[in-house]
Amino acid sequence: MHKQLLLASLLGLALTPKFVVEEASGVGFEFLDGTLDDIEDLPQFLAFPSGAYIVNLPLGLEAKKINQHPAITMKVKCMEIKELSNPADAALVKVGDQGDIAFMMDNETGRGFSKIVTKAIGERIGSKNIREIFAASKGINALLVCKKTHDAAKQRDYMNLVQFVPI
Repeated sequence: MHKQLLLASLLGLALTPKFVVEEASGVGFEFLDGTLDDIEDLPQFLAFPSGAYIVNLPLGLEAKKINQHPAITMKVKCMEIKELSNPADAALVKVGDQGDIAFMMDNETGRGFSKIVTKAIGERIGSKNIREIFAASKGINALLVCKKTHDAAKQRDYMNLVQFVPI
């Protein structure tokens, strides 16, 4: 920067700080007139508190291995909070937060819960084909009712499916 200033002065040029030039060009620096309270927090990645949400599945359903177990994962992004089981949990989740639900496919419970989601999407698109359902799930919006549980041994919270309805 020092060399740039020296060169500019030798050439008779005035250097203007970059943010002043961009501000003058109308590039949206209104945040400079605000406070830190005006800037939203980063989205969190968490197990949503028990309740009902409008969610988006940005990646759709994905087949993965989790600790050597076949699984279906469903990343969800909160688009709207419809109702919380405990209104005091309102500060724990906000629009834009993300979480995920995993269904372990090597046990009947995991397969049963995954079927709630795949069947609902399948009915919406008129298909029972799993690959077609996976393809159609990307970007879908849905009403998600979930229950948050805590595994004390693993010190981890989980978001468990209660209901899933594509909208």
